[in-house]
Amino acid sequence: MSEADPNNRRIQGQGLGDWAEAAKGTEHEKLLAEIDPGKETSIKKLEELGLPRLKIVKTTPADFLSDPDSYIEQLNTGPLVYITMPSPDGGGLRLRELCPSPTEAVAFVQRALNAGESTYEEVILTDYYRGAATGVLVVSPKEDNAIYVEGTYGPSFKELYGEIPDFMMWRDLQTELFRYEGADERTREMLQRTLDWLSHDYMGTSVRDRRYQAGYYEFLWAYKDEKKDDVEGLLHPLEIVFVDYQESGAFQVSEPLDL
Repeated sequence: MSEADPNNRRIQGQGLGDWAEAAKGTEHEKLLAEIDPGKETSIKKLEELGLPRLKIVKTTPADFLSDPDSYIEQLNTGPLVYITMPSPDGGGLRLRELCPSPTEAVAFVQRALNAGESTYEEVILTDYYRGAATGVLVVSPKEDNAIYVEGTYGPSFKELYGEIPDFMMWRDLQTELFRYEGADERTREMLQRTLDWLSHDYMGTSVRDRRYQAGYYEFLWAYKDEKKDDVEGLLHPLEIVFVDYQESGAFQVSEPLDL
């Protein structure tokens, strides 16, 4: 595929760079959910849109240690939980740990408090998913409601680092039908399922007239059974999780893709 090939056209965005970087070189090579202040706003918007999303639970160390189960049970992926303990001054050590059980979560928080290197005032608990694939999706707010999706297999959001995507989907603005590149039947099915979450209106009787919620989205297809160690590709049951959202004004499909 040449550099001039329009398939190399990139979507630029922010939001998961730190997540993917954190996952590189780790023992598990999985998506490590690091939550920053800006992420909370996008997660809240995803909730308002009624989309399946990461869950975030915040509390104090004391409250968490007094009843850890009540907080972990609020997550989708409990008892597996990713914990972040930010330094209150913003400049100190930020502790993170993937904990497979409430017992290990309690031990981690207790060790942080006992270390005494910083006064931690907050515990942030986040869903943890193992991704089979990740992607970015842009829906234009313009009348044409143009759509472009690209993604890569694996958990690390490689498409945000300029890598050529493994698969793409876009809506042909002349026929209003979807076109694909590098997507097998299963991938096409998952792409359509992902996009269906954003469908909110029909302007007519045909599927061509379907309208979608404008904006920039980042999503992952997560393995439903976290205990499986032999999962590969998209053959196993997957669930769709949206992990970031930006208002439509910041990211647009400005012109049709003539691929």
